[in-house]
Amino acid sequence: MIIAGDFNTLLGPQDKRGGAPFKVSSDVVQFREWKEAHCLKQMAHRGSKFTWCNNRRGSQRTWELLDRAMATVNWCECFPDAVIHILPRHISDHAPMLLVTEVPYMRGSRIFRFERLWFDYPDLYNTVVSNWVNRGTSSPMGNVHHKLCRLQGALRRWQRSSIGNLFNRVSEAHQRLDEVINFEQNDVNLVDYMPQIRSASNRLAALQRKLHIFWAQRARTKWIKEGDANTRFFQAKVRSRRSRNHIITIRTSDGSILNLPEEDVLHSLKIRRGRNALMAAKIDLACAYDSVEWPCLFAVLQKCGFPPLWIRWMEQCVMKLCFERSKGRVA
Repeated sequence: MIIAGDFNTLLGPQDKRGGAPFKVSSDVVQFREWKEAHCLKQMAHRGSKFTWCNNRRGSQRTWELLDRAMATVNWCECFPDAVIHILPRHISDHAPMLLVTEVPYMRGSRIFRFERLWFDYPDLYNTVVSNWVNRGTSSPMGNVHHKLCRLQGALRRWQRSSIGNLFNRVSEAHQRLDEVINFEQNDVNLVDYMPQIRSASNRLAALQRKLHIFWAQRARTKWIKEGDANTRFFQAKVRSRRSRNHIITIRTSDGSILNLPEEDVLHSLKIRRGRNALMAAKIDLACAYDSVEWPCLFAVLQKCGFPPLWIRWMEQCVMKLCFERSKGRVA
């Protein structure tokens, strides 16, 4: 369930700017109690920090966060990437809100994590030892670095071959248990299926235990007892933390807001330390290539002191360039 609209009350002093000081009134207390009683979570929003303004001037101008969207844990699990956009105000004193359930964002390379559930597999020790004992010829710290890199690749390959996709294995174990139960219910010969049911049930329980360890490690929660089955709680903690880990906007030193990837790239080039950057990256390379003035490019190369023969080689290369899609990772 999701509830959105004008609640006409505040939750705390952070929801107000200007005007009279914030006071904890009875409406605020009732609103907080109602929110906690229904286990509602305020959704993340982009855009303006406040949604209402009294349109006055000077010291009487007041901004407040009166409009908001709150959802239950079940709804957040169904739409983990949902976000509220606070649109600009035009006529009304309230800013309109736009709900977007799927937000595309760029993921970086998946970092390597040593999974705690790997300790349940006896062949883990041999995999680690066989990829750690070999010594290199560089310095001690260089040897450690090379061993860690080699061990990381070996553990990735071992995980794919020995463990596989844990979620798919749990789903397959569920299906296998359902199949055995259906066979028993539909069998007219009254065959004893208890050994098969017990085997399928034990396999499912073992995989669910590994899945519980998987979510507990990502939830980073240490005060839950090891024997407690709180997989649903761990999943909620992980989704909440991942939603906070997304960088939606960046505020620069001059106060401007950056919310587009290309703006972030240009800003990074401006503030980077070290040698000054001589060029800016452009995503649409084909359009950038077509807009280049070749005489200007060759004049710059000549000004930089490149040999004439090398410039002629470059001229032959760039004038006959064609684009192809890469079939693999960029080297």
